[in-house]
Amino acid sequence: EGMGTTVTALYWLGARVAVVHVGDSRAYLLRDGELSQLTHDHTYVQTLVDAGRISEEEAATHPRRSLLMRALDGVNPVEADLSVREARAGDRYLLCSDGLSGVLSTEEIGILLAEGEPTGCVTRLVDRALEYGAPDNVTVVVADVIDYDLDIADSTILPVVVGAAGELRVRERLPHVEFPLDAQPDPENVAIARERAVAATPESALKVRKREVRRRRWVQWTLSILVILAALAAGIFTGRAWLQHQWYVSVYGNPGTGTVAVYNGIPGSALGFSLSRVITDSHVAVGTLPLFDQELVSKGIPAADENDAARITNELAQRARECQAEVPAAGCPGTPN
Repeated sequence: EGMGTTVTALYWLGARVAVVHVGDSRAYLLRDGELSQLTHDHTYVQTLVDAGRISEEEAATHPRRSLLMRALDGVNPVEADLSVREARAGDRYLLCSDGLSGVLSTEEIGILLAEGEPTGCVTRLVDRALEYGAPDNVTVVVADVIDYDLDIADSTILPVVVGAAGELRVRERLPHVEFPLDAQPDPENVAIARERAVAATPESALKVRKREVRRRRWVQWTLSILVILAALAAGIFTGRAWLQHQWYVSVYGNPGTGTVAVYNGIPGSALGFSLSRVITDSHVAVGTLPLFDQELVSKGIPAADENDAARITNELAQRARECQAEVPAAGCPGTPN
C-alpha cells in the first residue's frame, strides 16, 4: 500500500517503434548524432516548468523533484503516454531511470551515448552517474536499430534480455511468453547458462538461429492449419444446420416417370455430395398432374417446413385425382388448351 512504480518501454512494430511512458523515467533517441528526449516527465516540478514558474536548472535541485503525478500502483487506473515513430537503422534508443537523468545533463548523456557499442555505453553511463553521486538507483537500457530479417538466418547478433525478464525463475512462471534466445547467460541455471554461452559464439549462433526460425515457422504453419480446419469445421456445421431447415417438393426419379416427393435440403450438390435427401415419396406420378403443376414440380416448389411440404403434396395429389375424373379439369394431360 502506498507503493508505485514508473514504466518506460519500447515495442517494435516492424518498421516502427512505439514508446509507452508513465512516471519520471525517460526515453531518448540518438539519431544522426542528435539526442532528443521522447518522453515527458510526470512530476510536480515538470508541471512548474511547463507553467513557466521555474527553469530546468531550478527543477534539478527542487526539494519536491521526486514527487510523481502519475505512477502505476496496481489499484488506480492511469493514462500512459503513447507515441509511435519510424525506426531507422542506426538509431540508438536509451531508456533510463531518474538516477541517470537526474545527475547527468542532456549534453553529457548525448556524448556518452554516441560512443561505442551498447554494452560499453551502458557501463559508461552508469559509472558516470555513480561518480556524480546518484542518490537513486541507476537503470540504463541501450538498444540499437539494425537491419535484420529472420528469413535471412545469417546473423550472429543475438538480443540480450536484461532485468527480471532475464531471470530463469521469472520465465518459468510465464510459460506462454516466447522469450528470445538471448546472449546473456543465466547464472541461476548452469545447464542453460552453458547452452546460451555456446549459442552466443559466432560458430554456433547461426545454427541456433536457424533452428529457432524453423521452430517458429513450424508453430506458425501449425496454428494456421488449425485455424483453417476450425473454420472449415464451423462452416460445415453451420451449413448442415441450415440445410436441415430447408424443405421443398420436387420429382423423385426421372422427370417423365417420376413421382412427387418431399425433400429436406436444397436442390443440387457440392463436391459430389447431394445437398438434399428424400423424406417422403407420395407415389403420385408427376405425369398425372396438370401441366402447369408438372412444370412447378420439375423446378422444385419451396416449402416453409416439413408440414408445409406435406400440405403442398396433398394439394398436388388432389389435383392429380381431379385429372383422373371422367371429366378432367382444364389443364390436365389430354385436355384441350
